[in-house]
Order: sequence, then structure tokens, then C-alpha cells
Amino acid sequence: MVFCGLMAITGDDEINVARYDTSHGAAHRDMIGRKSGLLRKEWYPDIPTDVVLQNAINDLRLNYEVYRTQYEAN
Repeated sequence: MVFCGLMAITGDDEINVARYDTSHGAAHRDMIGRKSGLLRKEWYPDIPTDVVLQNAINDLRLNYEVYRTQYEAN
């Protein structure tokens, strides 16, 4: 389940740039590249989901421009 993500709209498409979710049994962040797809996955198995959610909101608010640039470059 995706519980926090950064989306970009390109034409008629909505794309994931970064997302935090709990699939695979633990909270993690996926960083995505336009050409490369999944760039990396960072795991947070020992952090409670509510804390990861708050950290995700803060991270995406502070770093959305960097993540969008990274998405376009990769």
C-alpha cells in the first residue's frame, strides 16, 4: 500500500517520482527514474509506520524539487 508519494503530471500521465509504502512487509521508500525505473529502495523495518509516514511527509515537502530533478535525469 502506498501511503505517501510524490507524483508528477506529464501530459495525460501521472507518474510516481518517489513513494513510501509498506508492500513487501515493511515500510520503505522507492526512488524512481524516468528511464531507469526503480533507482533504489530504502528500508525502514524498525521504525513504526506512523513515524515513517510523518518522516515521509517532511521529506517530500523538503526535497520534492531534488527528487523531480533526479527522476528526469535517470
